[in-house]
Amino acid sequence: MTSRDGETFRRTEEAFLTAGPETDDNWYYGSAGICYSMVETEPDFPGAPREISLYVPHGYRVKPVSLYRYAIRLDGFFSWRCDYEPGKVVTKPLIFDGDRLSLNFSTSAAGYVRIRLLDADGRALEGYDSGNLFGDSVDRLVDFEKPVAQLAGKTVRMELSMKDADLYSFRFEKTPLVSAPAEKPETVKSVFNPA
Repeated sequence: MTSRDGETFRRTEEAFLTAGPETDDNWYYGSAGICYSMVETEPDFPGAPREISLYVPHGYRVKPVSLYRYAIRLDGFFSWRCDYEPGKVVTKPLIFDGDRLSLNFSTSAAGYVRIRLLDADGRALEGYDSGNLFGDSVDRLVDFEKPVAQLAGKTVRMELSMKDADLYSFRFEKTPLVSAPAEKPETVKSVFNPA
């Protein structure tokens, strides 16, 4: 399912998960049926981002059921995929609120994702070219020469150029406010007890 607004969803007909290679205890009714829901879980590798876990029964109606855990990256259900041959897409006009842009993407060592912000007519805006980004992150902030906040509330487009990469999601957001630590109250010495 995909949604642009979180209220209206479009569902694809293709299977997201299949029962896998045929064995003597799968491909029966209930194989690859996800148990109840998805759960956000800690990753297997220290320092890696949290992931979405799906629990699937195996051996249903054949033997005592065992649960298999499948894990995918956050927002990893769909991506815009570009093979080794470079590709480019331009978004529909959009208006955002926020002062930074974050990407959820993955590239090969030779691949990249490049973001350019354009005006409503598709002309490149000076100072809004990310250059080639590579790596694997669910929340990579995009650095531009000029602040993204200058474009908040205006109609823009994004030009996404990619090579051997997946772009799972992008998000314009406001930088979270960090509250200053509370100051310790000044110690007042008593005139009656100068200790």
